[in-house]
Amino acid sequence: MDVIENSNEYLFAKIGRQRPSVHMQKRNLETDETEEVLTMEDKNNKGIEVCTYFLLSYSTGIVSFIFTQGGPSENNLVNIIIQYKNQTHMMIIKNIVSTDTVRKLITNGSEISKISYSFSTPHAKILEHLKLSRKVTIELEQNEEIEVQLVVKNTKRRTPLAVGKEKIKSLVEEIKNINKEDADITKAIIEGKTLNSKSQKFLLDEEQNLNEKVIISYECDVNGNVKDVDKFYKEVYKKLSEEYEKNKKTLMVLSGDC
Repeated sequence: MDVIENSNEYLFAKIGRQRPSVHMQKRNLETDETEEVLTMEDKNNKGIEVCTYFLLSYSTGIVSFIFTQGGPSENNLVNIIIQYKNQTHMMIIKNIVSTDTVRKLITNGSEISKISYSFSTPHAKILEHLKLSRKVTIELEQNEEIEVQLVVKNTKRRTPLAVGKEKIKSLVEEIKNINKEDADITKAIIEGKTLNSKSQKFLLDEEQNLNEKVIISYECDVNGNVKDVDKFYKEVYKKLSEEYEKNKKTLMVLSGDC
């Protein structure tokens, strides 16, 4: 763990996960020649890491993350804290679940209008309903990149599939069981609305973390390298702290501390 900034209010740091350099290379943009990222000498004592940034609020204990593709998860931070100085410290991170999960629909006055399933590798029985030839069906089933979406909705316009807390709760439980039993289902989304609200899509996963989209602006040179690393860190810190302060009240309510 590398501490970037530590104040009375926040701890801002990054954690890294080592990645194999064999799949990476450097390219000279003028000559188009390539070379290894690490020299033979570097490989003895250096490594390539992908980083995840986090901001810990000392006053609330809430930690926010900016994850990068292939970077470490929050569990890596927990392991670092636990292993620090002969395991004299303890840290437990509990998810703050998103308000966009389907549990929001299990209330009086809610209704479900549509259910969508996505299959990464569709079963032949599903593809057969498309009235395709057996040859095409087999080819599609063997294609690992294909995705088929199954949509369940009422044919009557503006007529919901289910209305009311108990009916919705029962339907959601059935859908969750199907989702657990069928490994080919990559995503299940329920479309509906709560009382006096507009229709929206809800995630089936009740453990989905609360996520906010942030845009990090930074300047790069012609080789794609960040021009000013310190300025980049300040921008990441600014975005994390701004999002935390903006959503602080919601975070406190969802975490059960308010």
